[in-house]
Amino acid sequence: MAGGEPLRIYLLNKDGMGVGEATAAVVGERLIDAICILIFAPFAFFLFNNRIQNQPLATGLLVGISFFILFLLIFLYALKYPIVLKKFLLFINAKISRLKKHKSEQQASKVSLIEREIDSFHSSMMFFWGPGKRTFFIVSVLTVAYWGVSFSIASMLLMGLGLQPFFIESFAAQVLLLIIVMLPTTPGGSGVVELSVSGLYSVIIGSSFGYLLGVFVLLFRLITYHMNLITGAVFQFRLVHSLTISTEELMKP
Repeated sequence: MAGGEPLRIYLLNKDGMGVGEATAAVVGERLIDAICILIFAPFAFFLFNNRIQNQPLATGLLVGISFFILFLLIFLYALKYPIVLKKFLLFINAKISRLKKHKSEQQASKVSLIEREIDSFHSSMMFFWGPGKRTFFIVSVLTVAYWGVSFSIASMLLMGLGLQPFFIESFAAQVLLLIIVMLPTTPGGSGVVELSVSGLYSVIIGSSFGYLLGVFVLLFRLITYHMNLITGAVFQFRLVHSLTISTEELMKP
């Protein structure tokens, strides 16, 4: 769910975008995701209210939504007051420079770079609230469509197993699942996701079909997670290979 943003920023930067602009593009996408999830989260909590008997799962949901809202508020605060973000990054840079004993010229260059990129990031994000409102609206529609298709996978699997699709309940369960997955407890949420899916869908499916729950969880993770890993590995290999070739060409006399 999270963790690949630095690589995406790097790739956009290699493709010609400034670091601030690339960061705004990647963070902007995550911001729209966050808004979408926050809109549906109250509905999901209302639907599952008093139906989740698993205490660790309920605690995970509470902690997840708390962290989710906290980081969103911090981001919005930094967006409104970029000078605070700039001071924070300059403070971190000063501490690192002291440890590595950078020269004053290097330090001045880094300070200038940080200030320039923070200003670029802020102006790029503000674009979506001004001239880019139409773009923001189109991306929001595409985001809803994306999550709608993604959330339909579970219902299709339930139908394939001969069960009811439970479209509304399944959508709500996956909104709650997203909130839990955002906590960086394990790589890819491995273990946490499987337990969470089991807990949420055991409420939906019911105890009479509990024997199919394990099969459902296995297929769900295979399609929504492991297939992404396989596809990502192929593209990652191609990316590393192309970067290696580019580096070798640059080093040729």
